[in-house]
Amino acid sequence: MSKMESSDNFYSFVNENDHEEENDVGLEDEDEVDCEVQNYDYGDYDDFWIPGLLKDECISFETIVDIRQFDMEKMSVEDVSRFDFAELELAYVFYYWYAKITGFSVRETLEQAFVCSCAGYRREKGSTSNTRKRREKKESRCGCEAMFRVHVHFSTGRWYVTCWNFEHNHLLLDLKLSSLLPAHRKMSTIDIMQIENYRKVGIGPPHMYAAFANHCGGYDKVGFIRKDIYNQEVRMRKQHTSDASGALKYLHDLRKKDPTMYVLYTVDEGSRLQRLFWCDTESQLLYGVFGDILAFDATYKKNKYLCPFVVFSSVNHHNQTIVFAAAIVTDETEETYVWLLEQFLEAMKGKAPSSIITDGDLAMRNAITRVMPSVFHKLCAWHLLRNALSHVGDKQVLKWLKNLMLGDFEVVTFEEKWKEMIATFELEDNSWIGELYEKRMKWSPAHLRGNFFAGIRTTSRCEAFHAHVAKYVHSRTNLTDFVEQFQRCLTYFRYRAIVADYFSTYENEVLQTNLRSLERSTDQLLTKEMFILFQSYVSRTIKLRVVDCK
Repeated sequence: MSKMESSDNFYSFVNENDHEEENDVGLEDEDEVDCEVQNYDYGDYDDFWIPGLLKDECISFETIVDIRQFDMEKMSVEDVSRFDFAELELAYVFYYWYAKITGFSVRETLEQAFVCSCAGYRREKGSTSNTRKRREKKESRCGCEAMFRVHVHFSTGRWYVTCWNFEHNHLLLDLKLSSLLPAHRKMSTIDIMQIENYRKVGIGPPHMYAAFANHCGGYDKVGFIRKDIYNQEVRMRKQHTSDASGALKYLHDLRKKDPTMYVLYTVDEGSRLQRLFWCDTESQLLYGVFGDILAFDATYKKNKYLCPFVVFSSVNHHNQTIVFAAAIVTDETEETYVWLLEQFLEAMKGKAPSSIITDGDLAMRNAITRVMPSVFHKLCAWHLLRNALSHVGDKQVLKWLKNLMLGDFEVVTFEEKWKEMIATFELEDNSWIGELYEKRMKWSPAHLRGNFFAGIRTTSRCEAFHAHVAKYVHSRTNLTDFVEQFQRCLTYFRYRAIVADYFSTYENEVLQTNLRSLERSTDQLLTKEMFILFQSYVSRTIKLRVVDCK
C-alpha cells in the first residue's frame, strides 16, 4: 500500500498495472481526471476540503485510531458521502474492516475502487466434467457489484469517496467464518516481530508453532510437539498438588469461564479419584442438535495410571466426529457405566438418544438397559467380525458374516442366506454362532431398517478419535496434562467443523451435469461433503441411464 500513499505514486502505480485485471476499469489520465473533478465542483475548488463539502462538514480519518472509533454498524449513506481520508491506505483499511465485520472480503482495482472478492465472473477455460483431470475449484465470483471507490484531491492530497455500493448479491458470512476468507487470513505485525525474535534466539519452527498454537487455543496438532519436548513448564509445577486435584483444578478454572460446564467426580475410601466426568457448554449444544445417535467406547494406555478413558461421540452435518462428553474411570464395571450414563443424561437435561452404538461389552449392554431402556442398542459390526475370527476361524465364514452384517437385504433374504451359511459350513453346533443369531436384531441391517444411525455402522469413529488423542498424550502423561491436552484436541476438532462450515457456505460448487437447476438448488441445502456425494450419485445415474438407452 505504501506505493499508493501519494497522488504521484498512485498514478504511476496505475500506469504500471493497468493490464493486470481484465474486468477492472482503467483510470483516465491525470488531466482528464482533474478536469472531471473540477466539473463536479459547485464553485471555486479551493473553497472545498473535498468536492462540494467544507472541512467542517467532512468526517475525517487522520489515523487508524479514527477508524476504530467510528461505529460502522450505524453508518449511513449520507455519512459515506462525507468521508475524507488522509491517505489511501486508511481508505483501504476502513473498507477492509467494514468487510470483515459484515462478512465478505475485499480486492483492489486499478482505479482504487475496493470491490467485493465476489465481483466479476470466472473465466471460462473450455474444460468440461469429461475432459477435466481433477475436480474444479468452487466458484467464488458471482458478479457482486458492492464496491467503495476513492479519489485523490489534487490540491490537498487527501482521498475522498466518489462512489459506493454496499448491496451484495450473495450470502454474507458471520465474523467467525469471515475470518477464514483469504484476504483476512494475515499475520499481524506483532506476530511477525515475535517470530523474528524467536528466530534470533535460536527457537526452531516447531517450538514457534507450539507457542502460537497454545496462544490461540490449540487448534493445531500441539501434541506432536509436546510429546517431544514434554512441556518444560509442566515439569516446573509445584509437586505438592496431586495429579487428580490438578486435573480437577484445571476443569474448575474452565468452569469459571464456562458456568454451564458440567463436571462431576467420585472418590474411593482412600480419597483417590475413582470417576471423573465432564462436558462443556458447546458439547451440550452440539448434543441438542446431533444427539440422535450416540457412540461410546473406552480406550487404555493414554495416561500414566492406565485409567480407561471413555468418550461419548457422534457425527455432525459434515460427517465429522464430534464429542459430547468424556470421562476417566478406574474400572469398567456395570456400576461404573451406569454412573456415567446417569451423569450424561443429567448433563444433557434428561434428553436420551434414539440409538446407541457400542462394541458389545456386557457391562455396557447391561448399563444401557438399566439407564436407557427405550434406546435402540446397535452392536459394532467390526468388533463382531473380529470376535468371529477367534470363535470360527474359517475365513470363508467371515466373508459370509461380513456380507450379512454390511449388506442390504430384506429380512426373508437374510434368513435364507443365514440358513445357507449354517448348512454349508456345518455350524449347527457352534454356540457362538447361535448367540450371534439371537442378537441379530442389534446388528443385522435387514432387521435394523427404519432406525436412524447417521451412517455409523461401527465404533471405528471412536477408535479413530482415540488415535488422534494419542497424538496429544502418551503413557507418561499425568491426569492434569491429560485433561488439558484433551481439551486442546477437542478445540482442534471444533475448529475443523468451523472450516467445513466456511467451505460449505462460501463459494459455489461447479455444476457437473445437465441437471443444472437440480444441482443448483441442492447446493444451497447440503454441506460440501454431502453435495459432492449427491453430485456423484447424480452423475453415476445419468451415465447408467445413457448405457440403458443404448
